[in-house]
Amino acid sequence: SASKTRDVRRSALATGEWKRADRLARKSKCWADATVRLRIRVQALAQVENYEECMQVGDGLEDKEIKRWVNICRRAQQ
Repeated sequence: SASKTRDVRRSALATGEWKRADRLARKSKCWADATVRLRIRVQALAQVENYEECMQVGDGLEDKEIKRWVNICRRAQQ
């Protein structure tokens, strides 16, 4: 259920389980808000140092938080 997904997501973020958070954020049908899903996904990719995919997922999106993480990934990759 959506409620269970939210609880698992919160747990993954709170404990720094970034790979798990990314896995959950890949499932678009479980999310009512695409921006929140992409924020979590881009942050998770940055945290596990998957900078290339972080930039691919977040590139061109206008959300300030997503842009911030994409810039972090871009700088880390240089």
